[in-house]
Formats: sequence, structure tokens, C-alpha cells
Amino acid sequence: MNRWRLDPGDVTSGWKTPKAESPRSQIPARRVWLEHGPTGLQVSAEVVVVPGVPDTPPVLEAELRKSLFAELELKVVRHLGIPIHRS
Repeated sequence: MNRWRLDPGDVTSGWKTPKAESPRSQIPARRVWLEHGPTGLQVSAEVVVVPGVPDTPPVLEAELRKSLFAELELKVVRHLGIPIHRS
């Protein structure tokens, strides 16, 4: 039996810079998120931006999105009650 897979066409993604909750939290960060359109389920991760260092390299961002996609897929499977078949 084939394992259920999340359709990438049902997933949107983006990033935002979270606002500091207090003047003390001055560590710059970027939050990357993925959302499954049909269910509205969302996952995200925060990446610290080091001053003076170029933005997250595309390879690192691609790896983060890949990891988040797997996390979102599992979250959708659990939400929809799809049986998990292990190979």
C-alpha cells in the first residue's frame, strides 16, 4: 500500500520578522512558515539572523522548508486521521 503524501500544491509558505516582545529581546530573527490550505494547519520555525552575516543561504532555507514540510505532513495526517503505514 502506498504511503499518503501531502500535495505540495496545497501548501503555501512565507517568512516574517517577529516583533520583539520586550526591549531586552533584541536578537533579530526570521520566522519561516508553511500552511496547508485545505485544513489551515500551520508549522513554523525561527531562524536567528546574525548581524553582519548575510541572510540565510538558500541551501539552509531549503533544508528548513523540507523539514517543516515533513512536520506539516505528519500534522495533517494526524488531523485527518489517516492511518500511518511504516515501511
